[in-house]
Amino acid sequence: MKNILIFFRFFPSVGGTERVFTILANSFITNGYDVHIVSIEKSLDVPMFYLDKQVKCSILPHKNVACQENIRTLHSYLIDNEIDYIINNDSIKEAVKLCSEAKENTNIKLVTIHHGDIVYKKEYIYLMAQQGSGLRRFLKNLFFPLYLKYQNHNRRKNHKFNLLKSDKYILLSNTFKKYLPQNDKIMAINNPLSYMREEFNGTKENMVIHVGRLSEPNKRVLLSLKIWAIVADKHPDWKYYIVGDGEDRGLIENFIQDNNIPNVVLTGKTESLQYYKRAKILIMTSAFEGWGLVINEAMQNNCVPIVMYSFDSLPDIIADQENGFISPNNDIEVFADKLDRLMSDEMMWADMSKKAYISTARFIPENIIKQWIDMLNTL
Repeated sequence: MKNILIFFRFFPSVGGTERVFTILANSFITNGYDVHIVSIEKSLDVPMFYLDKQVKCSILPHKNVACQENIRTLHSYLIDNEIDYIINNDSIKEAVKLCSEAKENTNIKLVTIHHGDIVYKKEYIYLMAQQGSGLRRFLKNLFFPLYLKYQNHNRRKNHKFNLLKSDKYILLSNTFKKYLPQNDKIMAINNPLSYMREEFNGTKENMVIHVGRLSEPNKRVLLSLKIWAIVADKHPDWKYYIVGDGEDRGLIENFIQDNNIPNVVLTGKTESLQYYKRAKILIMTSAFEGWGLVINEAMQNNCVPIVMYSFDSLPDIIADQENGFISPNNDIEVFADKLDRLMSDEMMWADMSKKAYISTARFIPENIIKQWIDMLNTL
């Protein structure tokens, strides 16, 4: 039996990454591996997503990720549990340093996965420039082009370090490879589906959904509301459900009220599956994503996605005008036109809905775990 240790900074916690790796941990168990999860901190007392009882969870003693005490503790854990592979779920330098130094003088292989874009998008760096106050914030915004170059210079240095210290460097999409030098260590493995695939045989409601954290700068829910405001009066029998909760809920509620936007429902914190099953259309207007897990979640439930092209991996998921729509980033008029067409044409929606479901077969956990196991077997 091979033994795998999966490292998280935060586990148990809430988020798409945690959902993905609980699915993978369970799949490794099914395939005969012994699985350990080691983290620095936990946000929840118990995992939010189903985790096989055979998975062993531990927490390192110190919150300083790469401190010597954590390195020594992790090294002892690796030896005591005869670990063969470390899958480092966090590509920050401190996490890679911790895992690489803890495995020194062993034959343990280190696989690091990077969950986001390879280089920072301008929108993300702009958000970073707004942090803090006073002179520092003023200078970051005054010299924003230089600040952007500086941040991406550091980002590339971090990737270089990760490649040096890791035996494999996993990206979420082959489209990200173009930003890195050619290296045999680099490999792309997509995220698996979150739910069991079940063929749709029922009826759907006239419902458009947005699913995700209500964090305005990156998820841009207000942008989606501007789009909804354009089409809402043409389709009074449709509703727009904003599924999720977050720090900007009050801002979003005020925007809806101040602009008299009709037929909008904020669900608060809830399980999103019920809304995927009910809704006909998912819209996403994020400023940046690594993969966009909710797109696959929608498509496997026959919910057709319309997504702004703000992240490179999007064409891996959506074939434009086949199983969904890819819309130019920041153009709300074009997006609203695509949404209006899909809401108005039941035959178009039915055809895209069927193709959306079919296209998700490649992301079932059995297919994704095979890629992981094949990769581990080459190390």
